[in-house]
Amino acid sequence: MKKTLLLITLGLAANSHAEVKTNGILGGGLAFGGDTMIEDIRFDDGSSDDVDAGEGFWVDIGVRLDFETWALKGTTGYKTGGTFAANGDATFNRFPLTFVAAYNVNGHYFGGGFTHEMNPELDIDLPYISGTADFDDTTGLVLEYENNYDRWGWGVRYTDISYQHSDSTLKFDGNNIAAFAHFYF
Repeated sequence: MKKTLLLITLGLAANSHAEVKTNGILGGGLAFGGDTMIEDIRFDDGSSDDVDAGEGFWVDIGVRLDFETWALKGTTGYKTGGTFAANGDATFNRFPLTFVAAYNVNGHYFGGGFTHEMNPELDIDLPYISGTADFDDTTGLVLEYENNYDRWGWGVRYTDISYQHSDSTLKFDGNNIAAFAHFYF
C-alpha cells in the first residue's frame, strides 16, 4: 500500500505543471461517535459518562503540498478521549498518522485518504477499577472537507475505523465525525 501511494504521488507530481507550494501544519480537532467501550461511569455528584471508541480530541502536526488544483496532506499527532474526573479517569489514547489527497476549488478542499492509528490503548484509573487494555494498530478511511483562509483552515472529517483488542476477539466500531482547525505556516 505504501508503494502504491508513493507511485500515485510521484505520477501526479510528474504530470503537474504547476509550482508546488509547501506548508507546515499545526492543528487539532474534536471527534464524536463510535461504540461505547465503557458504559455508565458514575461520579460523586450522581452524574455519569461513557467512553466511546471514536470520540476524543487531537493535536497534530504535518505538511501539505499544494499543487494548482489538488493537494496532498500528511499529519501525525496524538488523540485521546474519555472521561476525566478529580478522583480518576478512563481514556482511550492513540497516535494517528493521516494522509489525505484533496481537490482544491478556490480554497475549498474536498478529499479522501486514510489514517493509521498506532498504539491504541484504553487506560482506566478509577476508584473501583484500574488497568490497561491494548488494541492492535489499525487503518481506516477518511473523507474530509476543509475551507482555507490563507493561513487558517477549518473543516469536517468522517473516519471509518474499527479497533481490535490485542488479546481477544473483542472489536469496537470507531466510526466518527469530527471538526478540526489547522494553522498553516
